[in-house]
Amino acid sequence: MLLKVIKSNEGNCVSIVDFQQLEESFYLTLHDHENTMLAIPALDLLKPGRMEELIDAYGRLIHARERSTAAAFFMSWFAGVCSAMQHMLYRDYAQLLDLSLSNLTVQLCEGEHYPFFCLKWRK
Repeated sequence: MLLKVIKSNEGNCVSIVDFQQLEESFYLTLHDHENTMLAIPALDLLKPGRMEELIDAYGRLIHARERSTAAAFFMSWFAGVCSAMQHMLYRDYAQLLDLSLSNLTVQLCEGEHYPFFCLKWRK
C-alpha cells in the first residue's frame, strides 16, 4: 500500500511512502492488527504503570523469568522506529513521518509461533 504525503512547508513537494515495506521490515502499520491482545498509546508508556502492564503481559507470553528480559525484547522491537526513520532518510523521502510517541500505538499481537509487537502510526 502506498500513501501520498504532501510536504506542507514547500507546498508542491509530494512524497510516496511505501507502508507495505515499512510494515514488513519495521512492523510499522496503519491498521489495528487482527490478533492484537493489548494496545497502548506509546505516550502512555512513559507512565510506569502502563509500561509495567505491557512488559508483564509480554513477559507472561514469552515465559520470561525476569521483567528485564521482557523489557529487553520489547526494546529490540521498538528499535524498529529508529530503523524506519533511517530507512526514510536513506530513501530520501521528501517528508519524514512524525513517529513521535504521541503518534504511535504499541500493539502486542499473538503470532503463530510467538507474540510480537506492531507499532500503529496515526495518520
